[in-house]
Amino acid sequence: MKMMTRCIPEKNKGFFKCLDKCLLLSHENSEGLKINLMIEKGGIPNYMQFDISFNLEKSYSYKSSKLFLLWSVILLNCLIVTYVGITLELVITFFTICMCLAIIWFRMLKSETVLIIPNVGIRSTQNYPTRNLHTFVSWDRIEDIIINEVIVTSKVLYYLTILVKEDPENTENIEQNQLTRLVPLFLRTRPSLAVLEKIYADVQDLLTEAKQQV
Repeated sequence: MKMMTRCIPEKNKGFFKCLDKCLLLSHENSEGLKINLMIEKGGIPNYMQFDISFNLEKSYSYKSSKLFLLWSVILLNCLIVTYVGITLELVITFFTICMCLAIIWFRMLKSETVLIIPNVGIRSTQNYPTRNLHTFVSWDRIEDIIINEVIVTSKVLYYLTILVKEDPENTENIEQNQLTRLVPLFLRTRPSLAVLEKIYADVQDLLTEAKQQV
């Protein structure tokens, strides 16, 4: 666990925005992969950001086995093409392997980030090599944040989940107890229960502070 304070230069401004706290935690997710949790708290404006990324150095052995297999097949095909000759089947096989590698690279998640700004909303971001996927929930629609327990193939998974109030205008035929929608966070990184409990405690403190200021 590391605790630090740092300053980030603001664009188009002549001052620095100092973070009140920058906390770095290293842990394992529910699949046994090493992840890093970065918690940032700032006061201009008041916000809290949670960033979970994979520790590539410690998770290298998990991913390297698949990549090693793919590159071995590519090398084998290159040797066959060089010493045996090019056939249509070899060209199709080589092209298919290259496409698989490209798909793996495009779908490889770099990190997941959750930004919470009181009285504004919560933004969840999945960061990929070529694109970022954002999900935003406005503050007035947030009912609560919980840790949800899900059972998948005899395995218990835990997700930090936002309880979102649905728009009453679009839910005329829905019962009152079904007006809440679940928006899970950190779906791809899947942090462990211990990490989620740390995030949950900080989020609840922020929500309580925001309610007291209203």
